[in-house]
Amino acid sequence: MHTFYLPIGEATITLQDVEVMYGLPVDGHPVAMPHAMREQTGLQYLDILQRLTGLQPPEETALVGASRLQLTTVRQHLEALHPDITDDTPELHIHWYTRLLLLLMFGGVLFPNSSGNLVSLRFLHHLERLNDLPQYNWGVAVLGYLYMQMCRASMGTQRDVARLLPLLQFIWRPYNDELIAGLPDYCSVNQIMWSSSIPLMFLDIVEHHATERVLRQFGRPQLKKQLERALKLLHPVQKKQLKWRAELKISAPKVTSSSRGIGH
Repeated sequence: MHTFYLPIGEATITLQDVEVMYGLPVDGHPVAMPHAMREQTGLQYLDILQRLTGLQPPEETALVGASRLQLTTVRQHLEALHPDITDDTPELHIHWYTRLLLLLMFGGVLFPNSSGNLVSLRFLHHLERLNDLPQYNWGVAVLGYLYMQMCRASMGTQRDVARLLPLLQFIWRPYNDELIAGLPDYCSVNQIMWSSSIPLMFLDIVEHHATERVLRQFGRPQLKKQLERALKLLHPVQKKQLKWRAELKISAPKVTSSSRGIGH
């Protein structure tokens, strides 16, 4: 799974850390990849990129694989698009600029790969309607991506962990009530989700938020029965993951605050 074994027991990064530390929403629509985009070619991704951002790389070789673009290309286009945004800047160009900045943030901060210079164009679907961006549970996607990278690193398929680095620099102790009370609302609005045992969706990847193994992080006793149940779930979850990836569609149900974890 995605836990660290310490002398005092298991610990891990949870949705609580993502929301408290970065204010990323952990409730809302899943950041899933639409079924129609699974068969997209590199040229089709480049056509969508040009329509949404005005960026049109000279040829398909600008892509790495079928859907990843170098961030250097994005930065260069941003510099050429507008040195400054003013009141006279056309609204279309402002939208282009905004989407390009978001691609930089996705590839450089939230979902970096080990090279630090690539971004997935599969996010273009979520950038189509900028007003819809706050409705997605970006915190869930970030944590799911981190878990995936931790899995790959632990299994030896890659040497580096591409991730939002500060999330791995944590101190094992529950957040106290005083700290939570002093946070901005957007850093604590979804407290009911923090200890939920739920799937974490990131495009076509599904990971498990196994909070039943780290209940002490939420100030609760870690009962042996709960831990045994979590261990029994370990292998079935991994075996079903490929099936989840194949069947996942954009119409997946919304994860809402009514979803309750084992600890509730």
